[in-house]
Amino acid sequence: MEDEYLDYSDTEQLIESQLDILSPYPDVYQPEVSSTNSSPNVTYPTKTNSIKSQNYPGFTDDKDLLNAALWEFHFLPENEFDSTVKENAVAIMENYRSLVNDYCDKFEKLEKLANEKNGKSEFETEQKDAKIKKLEAEKWKKDAKIEKLECEMEQKGAEIEEMEAEHLKKDAKIQALENRIVEMNEELISFDIEDREDEKTLQKFNDRKTMLELIKENDALKRKNEKMKKKFGNAEFEIKNQQDEIQRYKEYLSIVESGKQQLRNSIKSKTAEFEEKKCQFDKDLKNAAENCNKKDAKIQEMQTQHKKDLEELKKRQKEAMEKMEQENEHLKVRQSELIEESKGLLNKMDKTAKKGQLFEEKCKILEIDAVEKEKSFDEKLDAAKNENNKLQEKLKDAEKNVDEMGEKFSDSKIEAAEKEKV
Repeated sequence: MEDEYLDYSDTEQLIESQLDILSPYPDVYQPEVSSTNSSPNVTYPTKTNSIKSQNYPGFTDDKDLLNAALWEFHFLPENEFDSTVKENAVAIMENYRSLVNDYCDKFEKLEKLANEKNGKSEFETEQKDAKIKKLEAEKWKKDAKIEKLECEMEQKGAEIEEMEAEHLKKDAKIQALENRIVEMNEELISFDIEDREDEKTLQKFNDRKTMLELIKENDALKRKNEKMKKKFGNAEFEIKNQQDEIQRYKEYLSIVESGKQQLRNSIKSKTAEFEEKKCQFDKDLKNAAENCNKKDAKIQEMQTQHKKDLEELKKRQKEAMEKMEQENEHLKVRQSELIEESKGLLNKMDKTAKKGQLFEEKCKILEIDAVEKEKSFDEKLDAAKNENNKLQEKLKDAEKNVDEMGEKFSDSKIEAAEKEKV
């Protein structure tokens, strides 16, 4: 009997912890939708919830009615939670407390009778009750700590996703740089085509054109030379900027690596702390169960010894026992729900660890890609510089040819002047 009373006290703590803030249970129950054609953002309850009625359930000592009211309170959507519901929730809690006080009074009377018959001290029983209540309070505190750890794990998962998004942005920047390098290579190819056209022009010059055409072509070559010098200067400036961008990206990668290491260490320490607290919690539960079993055995002995003396009290006690058994079943259901919630927490921790492992693999892949891209960029840059050197040599040859043509042109002028004098 004492064990059943303690179970009922545990139920009171469970209800009190939920009604302190006077809010419906979030993420536990969802209202049913009356029509499949309605908007997905609007939900319609299938029937009116009695918890919204004025003075429901009122002052009562009917445990079944109170359980029904609490059940309807569970199913009430958060958007329908108002002052009437709050008053009804407070009334339900007060009714539960009055029932608890009644059960306490009955239990105290029975306990006094048993202690008088057995010559046992009431102080010893109160001391054991205080120990069990203390264990139950510690259990609720540890549950709150477990929920806090779960929230921290979810926050760490969000930080990992943000870091992955930043890596994707950096990959896009590298792709843009590679596209710019391709464009510069195309410009260098166009320069090479123009140089070939210049060579064709020089070839035509060797076929002898008029002096006027040679002068025009010389001016055009000089203008092209100036344009090419400007373009090459811009290309070198662009290459330098891209090298600076790649260096900044390398520094960012080192910062990300250090942050990733800190995150791994934090997750590892939190996991170890959680395992340690879980082991301690299991030990406390085991000790509490052993104490309850011992007390059950003692109570059974008391009931056997005083069976003849308590025949009159048995009828009243039987009614109380039936109600207590119903409450015990409710507690067993709640205990199974707590076990399932702890399993869900462990599954979430496993998923978080897997996410961390995937994040490490992605970082390694990003580092390898960055090295390969940097290597290919250096190769392309060297090729561009070689092409630039070739073009510079071709330009020097073209300038030399133009100078030779100018000298030949001046010599031809002198010869023509001498012939005119003659």
